[in-house]
Amino acid sequence: SDEEKSVLYALIASHSKVSFHFFAKHVLGFDLLTEFTHKRWCEDLQFALRENRHRMMRLKPRKTFKSSIYGISFILWVWACLSPQIRIFYTSSSNLLIEEVADALNGFIGTDKDETLYSAIFGITKDIKSKNTGDVFNIEGRSGKGFSLILRTSGGSTTGIHPNLIIVDDAVGQKDRTSQAERDEKEKWFDTLNP
Repeated sequence: SDEEKSVLYALIASHSKVSFHFFAKHVLGFDLLTEFTHKRWCEDLQFALRENRHRMMRLKPRKTFKSSIYGISFILWVWACLSPQIRIFYTSSSNLLIEEVADALNGFIGTDKDETLYSAIFGITKDIKSKNTGDVFNIEGRSGKGFSLILRTSGGSTTGIHPNLIIVDDAVGQKDRTSQAERDEKEKWFDTLNP
């Protein structure tokens, strides 16, 4: 019944606020996230947010679902459990990764409340009256100027309203690994991210 569904959604939303790992694994369906390693990563991130840390860095091995946690899941969790007002800048050296993250977000966020499970539980939907492209994403409930999410390759920037949250996911590309000059330019760019 609708009443039972409403109670279940409220319980899921409540538990998601307490546990980012629960949200990523069970609500979003990233079932390959482990109960030990990935749960600890999620808890560490929640702890850092509670401690109001301004900068966090996570260095993890390749192919360990970092983008699933720190990119896709984290963006969706922030809007659902913290505030849809939070503006996010997501950047990576890999344009392919940016496209994958954008596609995943589009798959989770619908244009109306009942289109996806995420939208039904948390009420987060795309703002169809605002600009939504492959690299600019807007959700309902955000007030004022600006954007909800901008995705750019590293070295890129945002204009206008500054983001509240910046996620740098693998900012170093193949050229950066072999060229000191490229790394120096990337370091200068990285310093500009904190307005």
